[in-house]
Amino acid sequence: VSVDSQGYLTKQAGHYQVRIGSDPGAGVLLGQVIDDKSQPVSGASVEINRGLASQTTNGTGNYNFNSAIAGTGWEIRVRKAGYADAVASANIAASGSTTRNFQLTPIP
Repeated sequence: VSVDSQGYLTKQAGHYQVRIGSDPGAGVLLGQVIDDKSQPVSGASVEINRGLASQTTNGTGNYNFNSAIAGTGWEIRVRKAGYADAVASANIAASGSTTRNFQLTPIP
């Protein structure tokens, strides 16, 4: 996993951080994205650490990373045109499941 100039883990950085030791394992990161009226937001982009992993929400606003790298302090960002970005951190446990739900606010 590479590290950008501000210390964020990302696949787009120009240099790399090497961690020697045991495999941290993988866990599940899942959740739902809704709007300010509690309606699901489909087609929202959900990214772990600025693009390390990304996907879009389905028709019910759900996302599911089945094999997210276990670790602490991962940045989760949700983007959708017409809405303000939402950001939260997550700790993903190996062989565990972490739920992060988001509510997006429309941009006036």
